Amino acid sequence: MTSPEPIHRIDAQREAQDLRHLLGAANLEVALGDARVRLQCDFWVWGCRYQPAEITFEHPAPPFNRLFLFFGQGGRIRMNGRAYGLRPEVFYLLPEQCPFQATYPAGATLMFLHFSAADQCLHRVFDGEKGLLELDCPGLARLFGEHRQAEWDGELESAAMGAIWRLLTPEIRCGMAARASLMRSFGPLFSVLETTPPARVRIAELAETMGLSPGALARRFERRFGHPLKKFIDARTLQAAQQMLLGSEQPATAIARALGFEDVHYFHHFFRGQTGCTPQEFRRALKHLPGMRAGIAASSEV
Repeated sequence: MTSPEPIHRIDAQREAQDLRHLLGAANLEVALGDARVRLQCDFWVWGCRYQPAEITFEHPAPPFNRLFLFFGQGGRIRMNGRAYGLRPEVFYLLPEQCPFQATYPAGATLMFLHFSAADQCLHRVFDGEKGLLELDCPGLARLFGEHRQAEWDGELESAAMGAIWRLLTPEIRCGMAARASLMRSFGPLFSVLETTPPARVRIAELAETMGLSPGALARRFERRFGHPLKKFIDARTLQAAQQMLLGSEQPATAIARALGFEDVHYFHHFFRGQTGCTPQEFRRALKHLPGMRAGIAASSEV
């Protein structure tokens, strides 16, 4: 009688290392009723792995969403006390912050994508989901299957955005539409945010635009949107910095100026405080990502 294979536990600190390495970013704007919503995705890790022997991983606090697509054989997931059998050539989304245990059987090939998804209010749209989301879309699955050996590119990015959009439940879409409509009541504030370099945004100036005191604005914003205004501004600044580091060859000094930082040293301090690495370390890491190489992913942790 053979003993069961051990369960490999992946701690949160180990998983969070993936959040230092941005693979790409994309936006999708869609009309929902009378609201226009924007889905913003950051892609962290992409890979394809053939599993020669069965293995089980436990993820107690995943900091990002996972998109799974099996070929050959499916897998098994335990989440919130429920067991799921994952079918081949069907997309499955495992929500962030939702603990799970995954078993990958021998002979299965798994394509996986780690990503974050937020609306224009920077609300993490899948945060709070407690179960597995499923999408049976043969056309998209075939497209992904044809790219098993490919590097991450614009075609895969567009296909991933299409799959993620289809995986949004009606409840998630209603929430996105409600927040988009709510933004209209903060129109002057968001107008300033859209036209001002993010590092130059000041809460006092936003409050004056809205005809409120800084304290009253901060309280109202957090009550309506669910997170502090300062955190929202910092998140927008970081997002812009990462996208510029990813999408251009500009030096960090030029990016700091474009973002509105008067002191490049403060830009470094801000970036390290948000990500744990400097802008240069972040950019260097982009050139050595396993997910950007063609072929089977070297990592066995998905």
